[in-house]
Amino acid sequence: MFKALSTETLKEQKEYLRDSKVKFGENTESILAQSQHFPYLKSLTNLEDWDNEAIEIGTKNLGSVIWDKLAVEWLGFEK
Repeated sequence: MFKALSTETLKEQKEYLRDSKVKFGENTESILAQSQHFPYLKSLTNLEDWDNEAIEIGTKNLGSVIWDKLAVEWLGFEK
């Protein structure tokens, strides 16, 4: 999905979807075709070892950052 969203042209996007091992439905392809170009997602396409554990670690890290910035700094909660 990140690769499809980070392509620069609709032609590139269609080529990627056609060559992908993942089969996307018509609705998904339509939504992707109507989306804008997201160049910042390109860096995510090079990541390897995306699994449940990596996602869980990233989620906890993001939650910690959000807590520190919003709750501790902005609202004055204790850590």
